[in-house]
This record gives sequence, structure tokens and C-alpha cells, in this order.
Amino acid sequence: MIWFTLAWRNFIRNTRKSYFTLLIIVVGTVACSIGIAYMSATFMLVKEGTIRGGAGHLQIASTDWFDGYEESTLQHGLSPDLVRSIEQISTAHPDIQLAMPRIRFQGLISHGDASLVFIGDAVHAKLERQLSQAFVSTVEGVGLEYLNAEQVYYVVIGSELARLLGVRPGDDITLMAVTVHGGINAVDATIAGISSSGNPDIDKMQLYAPLELAQSLLLTDKVSKFVLLLEDAQRIPSVQAELIASFPELTVRTWQELSPFYAQMVALYTRQFIVFGIIIGLVVALTTGNAMLMNLFERKQELATMSSMGLPERGIQASYLFESAFLGISAGALGLLLSVAACELINLASIDMPPPPGRSEGYTLFVLFDAFPSLLLWGAVILLCVLAAAFATNRINKLQLVEAING
Repeated sequence: MIWFTLAWRNFIRNTRKSYFTLLIIVVGTVACSIGIAYMSATFMLVKEGTIRGGAGHLQIASTDWFDGYEESTLQHGLSPDLVRSIEQISTAHPDIQLAMPRIRFQGLISHGDASLVFIGDAVHAKLERQLSQAFVSTVEGVGLEYLNAEQVYYVVIGSELARLLGVRPGDDITLMAVTVHGGINAVDATIAGISSSGNPDIDKMQLYAPLELAQSLLLTDKVSKFVLLLEDAQRIPSVQAELIASFPELTVRTWQELSPFYAQMVALYTRQFIVFGIIIGLVVALTTGNAMLMNLFERKQELATMSSMGLPERGIQASYLFESAFLGISAGALGLLLSVAACELINLASIDMPPPPGRSEGYTLFVLFDAFPSLLLWGAVILLCVLAAAFATNRINKLQLVEAING
């Protein structure tokens, strides 16, 4: 306890001498903490964007639909009996909030003399709207979710596809596709709205249609798959296991399995931050070690006097380590407080970022202060300070007692 008290008194007494070291540690802490906040926000936004963007928490379909390919339309689709069973179980299950059937189809869209290929998603628009408030971001007209139940033959198409066809909301078009029986069928529909995903390549082929329109076009009662949204993401493993037991002939996959990009992004960002953190840590450790070594030589008379009074060398070293720990605790705490303020200022500033690769729309910079990794960072700062002090206190053994007292 005496060494702890001595360290605290020395820390209070030498605060002004430690300002520069304190500043370096605070700057390093703020830099690392904002980096963690940026990564946390990115992970959270990509995760929620993937789930709410259409993937849901779970998807259920045939194994061949996930891993194979279809030689004919809806070859691996879910039969009407399976559709009813999945809907009944989903409605009764307390952990499942939404169960949305979807059909993935393709064909030709025609207007006048122009005909282009489309890739369509047939959905229950009102359910999809509950999954994502940003479902089908329309730039003209209205989305499918605003149509009446009788307005089945309406579609929303991508902005690039609309430009190439020369159509606007209210124009009539014709959809043609291969049916489940192998023939060609066509239906007339009306453009309800024009959407923009921010990706020109997607907008050049994207079409959204009511589920009933697609089934009428393809002459089928099947659907491609079901997308499930859960009440709590923590329940994904248990609900997945229950569905697998209920439908052993089908495959149930999580959003992580369907979106490998997320795991790849987490691995990439984590490795980048580790390199960044090591560099910042080395700067902090070397600067702190140098400052403490200089401080040690400035106080060598004090340390030599303590040795001459019979105080044990290990106790003197422990006192110096405690003093360094106090420096790390105070600098780390101040750095984290400044990081919280910096994160709030960044979010309030509404900084516009340029469009990422492959996109045509930018986004607003957002950072999310995460308490748990920030506490780990605080502990790392304290450890670096103690290690730097341990390096510096090795010089105590090399001090000549008489020279140190007279020096």
C-alpha cells in the first residue's frame, strides 16, 4: 500500500511534466477509438442493411434452389402444400415476425418497338414494406405497397430500364416469360413506379411485381422461397433448427450464409484495424517509454536517495509502475471521453461521403461508439504505459548510487 500511495503522490506532483506524454496517449486513444466506432457502425449498418434489405434472418427453400440451377421455370420451387405448411408454422411460431413468399423470374419487357430482358422479384409488397422501410426506393410514381388488392397488374421497374424503354409511370408494357409448362405466356401491365437502387447495373434489369402477377404469367401456384424475419436475432439458431426438423426435405439458411460478403468485410476491416492499432500502439509505447526514461533521469537523485535509505529496489520499481498505470488510466479515460464527444460531433456534422465502388449514390458518414471494445482499448493503453515504465525502470539497476546522489 505504501508504494501505491507514493506512486499516487508522485503522479500528482509530476503532472505538469507528463503533459506531453499525456497528450500523445490521448491522441492515440482517440484515433483508435474513432476507428473502432467507424468499424462498429459499418458492421451494424451492413448487417441491418443485409437483413432489412431483403435477406431477412432466415430463408427456406429447396437445396437445389440454393446450390443448383433451374433448367425450367420454378423447377425447384415450393409446392402449394409446402407453402401452406410454412405459412401455418410461421404464423403460429412466437419468434417469427414475418414470413414472405417470393418468386424469382425473368423474361422480356416490351414497350412499343423496344424489348429488353428483365430479372423480376415477385413479392407481397405490404409484407416487404414491414421488413424494410426502404423497400423499393421509388424516384417516380408509387411503390407496389401503395396499390389496392385489385391492382395486380402493376409493376415497378429500375430507372435505367425505364430510360432504355422510354416509359414513365402510367405507361402500359407487356411482360413475356417461359411458363412452368415450357410454353410462352404474356401479360399486359402498367408501370406504377420507377425505382433506383443506386447501382446502375441492377437498375438496368430490375423489375418488381405482385406475387399474383408472376404466378399468372408463369401459370403456377409455386413460389421460389420464403424469407423469414424474427422477433429477436439471437433466436436464429433455435428457429433454424426447428424449421429443419419440420421440413427435412428443405434447406434453411441464415443471412450470414446467404451473404458471405459480411464475413469477408469483417475479416478485412479487422485485419486493417489490427495493423493500424499496432502502429498507433508502437508510437504511444515508444513515446511514453522515452518520456518516462527522461523523467527517470531527472529524478535519479530522488530514486538514489530512496535506495540509500534502504528501500527495496523492487518496491521503488513497483511505485514507478503504479505511477505509469495512473498515467494510462487518466489518459485513457480522457481519450475515451473525447472520443464520445468526437463521435457525436461527426454524426451531427452530417458529412457526405462519395459513392462506394459500383454505386451511384453517396451516403452520410456515421460512427457508433462501442463501449466494450473501447474498454478493451482503455486496458491496452494502461498495459502499454506499464510496459513502457517497466522498460524505463530497468535503468535503475544501472545507476551508481554515489553518482546519482551527487548528480
